[in-house]
Amino acid sequence: MYKKSAVILLCLVVLIGTIPGAVQAADITDASVSDTTIDATSGSVTVDHPIDITNEGNATTSDFTITDTPSGVSVSGENGETIRKEDTTTLDLEISADESSESGEVEGDVNGEPFSFDLTVETPPQPGLSSEPFDAGDVVNGR
Repeated sequence: MYKKSAVILLCLVVLIGTIPGAVQAADITDASVSDTTIDATSGSVTVDHPIDITNEGNATTSDFTITDTPSGVSVSGENGETIRKEDTTTLDLEISADESSESGEVEGDVNGEPFSFDLTVETPPQPGLSSEPFDAGDVVNGR
């Protein structure tokens, strides 16, 4: 009986070891996203911006965490989407901004792999004084 149990256990270990990916987990090795500019001169805007995720392990689902955004900007990722095994998958980040938003760096991670990109938000000109010096022209000095 002991020998029979040992043989069955050995067969199970060998069988599990030969099944591709049986013990291999997902291995996200790169999350790459380009810098982008969005136009908020007409008010609130929401755009999708692609992020490429390289996985050298088994398929998994996306889990985005956004850790830093410029003031007035909202960024979220497509959580729960399939990241293909041993491939690069492109998903979208949803970016929302309005005329009061600021430009700056967006930082986050997907499944623990960090990413960052610069975001430029084009906004309408703000009313105020010009940065040019005031020129009174040919004003007479009281002479």
